[in-house]
Amino acid sequence: EARDLVFEELLLLEGHTPISAVASLTSDGVTDFQVTTRLEGQEVRRASAVLQTVDEAPEKAAYDVAALLAEHPVDLTGAEMRDWYDARGIQYGPAFSGLTAAHTTQGPGGSVLAEVALPGSIRSQQGAYGIHPALLDVCFQAVGAHPDLHTDHTGTLMLPLGVRRLRAHSSTRNAHYCYVQLVNASAGSVEVDVEVLDEHGAVLLTVGGL
Repeated sequence: EARDLVFEELLLLEGHTPISAVASLTSDGVTDFQVTTRLEGQEVRRASAVLQTVDEAPEKAAYDVAALLAEHPVDLTGAEMRDWYDARGIQYGPAFSGLTAAHTTQGPGGSVLAEVALPGSIRSQQGAYGIHPALLDVCFQAVGAHPDLHTDHTGTLMLPLGVRRLRAHSSTRNAHYCYVQLVNASAGSVEVDVEVLDEHGAVLLTVGGL
C-alpha cells in the first residue's frame, strides 16, 4: 500500500525528461519513496510517498453496476469534460483522453461513475504498471464531473495535491469504471475517494483521500 502521497512540484514533460525514483527502507520497516529531477543543476523533489506492507484485506464486495448506473442519470461526454478542463487552463493530450463518459447524481452531494479506458495507442503498455499513469489520471479527471464541482464558474484550477492511501486489489488491465465519492469540499480544497472497477463492478484499486 502506498500512503501519504504528495505531489510537490508539477512536472512538465519535455522531449527528454530524466527522472530519479528512490526507495529507502527506514528503521521501523516502512519505505520512504521520492521522485526527483534536476533543474538548472539543482535537485527538485517532485513527489513523495510511504510504501508499507499491509495484511491482506478481505476481498471488497463488488458493486451492482446496473444499480450504480441507475443512480447516476446525468450524463457528460468525455469531450465535454475535456472542454471543461480546457476552460480552466488544463489541456489533455491524446494519451490522457481515456475518460469516455461521466454519469453523475442529480443535485448537490452525490457521486460520479465514470467510464474509462486507455487509448489504443498506449494500451499495450499496461503490463508494465500496477495501474497505468494515464488511467489513474483519467480517474482523477472524473472528479471534475461531480455536481458540487462541475457547476463552479470561477475557473479555479483543479490539480491533484496528494493521496492518503492507494491500494491495489487486482490487476487494473480490465478497468472500466471509476467510482468517485465526495468526502468534503471547501473553497480551497476538495477531498474524494475513488474506486476503480471492472465492467462487472469488482473493485480493482482504491484511492482513499485524493
